[in-house]
Amino acid sequence: MSEQSTNKPDPEYSLPVAREDLYKQVWEEPMLSLAKKYGVSSSYLARVCSKLNVPRPERGYWAKLAVGKAPKRPSLPELQATDQNEWSRGDYVPERRRQPQPKRASKAAATKLKYTTHPMITAAKALFLKGRKTDNGYLKPSKRLLVDIVISEDSLDEGLMLMNQLASSVEQRGYKFCFAPTHGHYYRADVDERANPKGDKTYCQLWGPGRCTVIFVGSLAIGVTLIELSKPVEMVYLKGDYIPVNSMTPSQTKQARYAHTWATTKFMPSGEFAVQLYSPYPGTEWSKKIPIKTNRKDSNLFSSIVKSLFRFGKEIEQLVDIAEKKAEEERKKWAEQQERWRLEEIERKRVKSISDSTNELNSIIAKWAEEKRVKDFLDELERELNRNDNPDKPLLFERLEQARRLLSSESALSLLSKWQTPAERLAQ
Repeated sequence: MSEQSTNKPDPEYSLPVAREDLYKQVWEEPMLSLAKKYGVSSSYLARVCSKLNVPRPERGYWAKLAVGKAPKRPSLPELQATDQNEWSRGDYVPERRRQPQPKRASKAAATKLKYTTHPMITAAKALFLKGRKTDNGYLKPSKRLLVDIVISEDSLDEGLMLMNQLASSVEQRGYKFCFAPTHGHYYRADVDERANPKGDKTYCQLWGPGRCTVIFVGSLAIGVTLIELSKPVEMVYLKGDYIPVNSMTPSQTKQARYAHTWATTKFMPSGEFAVQLYSPYPGTEWSKKIPIKTNRKDSNLFSSIVKSLFRFGKEIEQLVDIAEKKAEEERKKWAEQQERWRLEEIERKRVKSISDSTNELNSIIAKWAEEKRVKDFLDELERELNRNDNPDKPLLFERLEQARRLLSSESALSLLSKWQTPAERLAQ
């Protein structure tokens, strides 16, 4: 049973937790009880704190607190560009392993470059093999939080070795090799796996990671992807599968003569590699695809790349500054446009309020005129009936009363009391 699933988490502790909240929690109750709420072991939660750069109580803190002798609580360090801002159940947290103390060695042995397995590479192979493949053989793992390698199954071991060698070279130089932090906006550059990308790219739905793999040169990130290059291979379709022409057996060649088949060219993984460095910042376009052609077991294989990282970072930094200035100009233009739209909307509402108020007042005036015309007509009829001795006089008076009731409606004075001035309409 994994350390992440030792207990079922409490519902309120099942959502992602920000490092500020985790900092408060670990100083409010012992790690053992807090870990139980998250459904993980206390040692696993301690590694989460380390990953988020969250200080936690040392052993014996709670006993000292009970007798009023607890040390002062350290403050939460400021969030750095390379720090994670939150943790969710399911996020990869590397195990802390004690490094053996090196034995005393000669000066020559001490200067010899040695590589250990980087935490991002440790469990990657099994996860890359879980999933599907593209039509031309590239791996498509189901897990998205993996080191950024575009590769086939046959070259997976060598690709992981190369990526591990690059990571070690980077960190020995003093830089940081990691996943892009969740609190920033980082974008992976497009990948063209072809060794000679000429003409239109054929459709190939390659795998892409959920978060970029980046190298931090100071606070500036440089994206990195290891690509197994593809080359065009002549293929023959035979019995539901594509077979390279140069690897067909005599039996397959004979079958192809009589079967319903055809030849085509596909870009297939070649076993050759390139490192693509790129700018992961929005609004910038910078990338370099560097082929790996020398002896891959050479300890200095990536030395020229690593030495160039500072210069590459300066180039990206300049592009970021330009992109930020452009974004600020566009933001100002957008704010000015919104202000123009706001003023235009205010003017539109003002004009409409005057129009609506005037139209309603005109309708009240027309109503008043209609009321006077109807009233004068009915009053004149009543006076005429009073002057005449018509035998149908009772019936006519009854009809006149019915006419008054039928034509009666809301008076103009009542409508005037409900009428709104333009200012009242704008205030709504």
